[in-house]
Amino acid sequence: MTEKEFRLKFSQLIEHYQFIEGWLKYIYAKKTGKNYVEGLEEVDEFNMTRLVRTLKQLDSGANRTLSDEDYKKLEKICKRRNFWCHKSFFDMTFDWKTGGLKNQTDIDEMNKDIEDADQLRSYLFTKLNNK
Repeated sequence: MTEKEFRLKFSQLIEHYQFIEGWLKYIYAKKTGKNYVEGLEEVDEFNMTRLVRTLKQLDSGANRTLSDEDYKKLEKICKRRNFWCHKSFFDMTFDWKTGGLKNQTDIDEMNKDIEDADQLRSYLFTKLNNK
């Protein structure tokens, strides 16, 4: 993998995480019963992990938006997001010649995380548009 390929995939992954976070904030705002802006302001400064925990507490009862399985996926996504945002450049092996990831295991892990984040992003978007 070249540095350009890595940076493109890294950007794609972070984009997915940002959209997931945005959809979660939107779900939270809708669940509060307040107007959209007030609901968003409540969680504007929350990191994704705190947002998921807060939404899970609010999203209970008969009118749940997300299932227990959805929250398990979100918790996994939060851990992976934290890895990519805070540790990936320290914990992964980069090729000094190409600037990209050196180990196939790291490349496979990145591709899997992109796939998982893309699927969850699409799922949340569909959920929001069907409510």
